[in-house]
Amino acid sequence: MLVLLLTLAQMMQMKMGIVRGPLLALEKTVLQVESDGKKVECRYDNRTWMERDGQRIEAAALALGDRLEMVTDIKDSGCYVRTIHVLDVPSQGAGPGRRPSMKREYSSPTEQFAPRGDITATGIVSSMDEKWLVIRTRAEGPKKFLLRHDTRYVGDGMRVDRDALRAGKRVFVRAGHNFEGVVEAYQVIWGEIMKP
Repeated sequence: MLVLLLTLAQMMQMKMGIVRGPLLALEKTVLQVESDGKKVECRYDNRTWMERDGQRIEAAALALGDRLEMVTDIKDSGCYVRTIHVLDVPSQGAGPGRRPSMKREYSSPTEQFAPRGDITATGIVSSMDEKWLVIRTRAEGPKKFLLRHDTRYVGDGMRVDRDALRAGKRVFVRAGHNFEGVVEAYQVIWGEIMKP
């Protein structure tokens, strides 16, 4: 009876529901996450749904340090993970002169089928700093885009950090106007087209 009470007390202390934090350890059926300064250890199996950027992944695709958001439950007297979502960490913060905005740790669920932005442009990067991206287009000359903390950078089909973008690259930019009327870049894409 005492063992049962101790087990119940431990389960009540564990944070069940949604657990967020970096991945500390990963074994075949157990993972450990740091949440609110405490180590939380949970079991998972082949029924646990795992995803990154809206795509299903296997446990082998998780890396130590990944920020996870997990939906957990109590199963067989312990923590069990029902779903794991790998959160994106913005690669840049709001720099000097940048308007603060509500930071989101992952993209909108509608981004896959209804992307933001009603402006597109293609050109060669002529300059870039912490706030602005300037591209030279063929028909309209130079175009200037405000870079956001959540601007996505995609190089050769893979999501990359902002530092991978260099002057002289041919890019495609998806953008839109913000409340002040300034054109903000939502996504910058570049890469080579593979030949069959």
